Amino acid sequence: MEQTGEVVSVSGNKLTVTFCRDTDCEKCGACLMNKKKTQIVIEGQAEPGDHVLVGMPAANVMKASVIAYMLPLAGLIGGLGAGLLLGGTDLACGLGGLIGLAIAVYVLRWADKQIAGRETWQPQLMRVISAKEGETLHE
Repeated sequence: MEQTGEVVSVSGNKLTVTFCRDTDCEKCGACLMNKKKTQIVIEGQAEPGDHVLVGMPAANVMKASVIAYMLPLAGLIGGLGAGLLLGGTDLACGLGGLIGLAIAVYVLRWADKQIAGRETWQPQLMRVISAKEGETLHE
């Protein structure tokens, strides 16, 4: 998965890159903050104003998506099932679901901390497009 962004600042070998949201993403409405732009910090060499191609292996994007969506769902369903087995009342199922969801979110946060520092899970600078080249690309 690759995305083109603009370098807004440079500090040593750390680039702050801003991405405009895709039109499909803007139509979704799932983002509660309704942000039009997203910023990330990556390692590389470029100048402010340069456009850069940033990528991450598609397999890792897919794995992260599955983990982020399926783990909380599994926790919720598992908790509902445990509540059903333990008491069978609506209250027991509801509490079981909430507890299962809370455990899944905790595991998800722990897993995020474990993989956050791994290079294979971070966006990488693929190519730098100078500011002058970027102007010709957008015309």
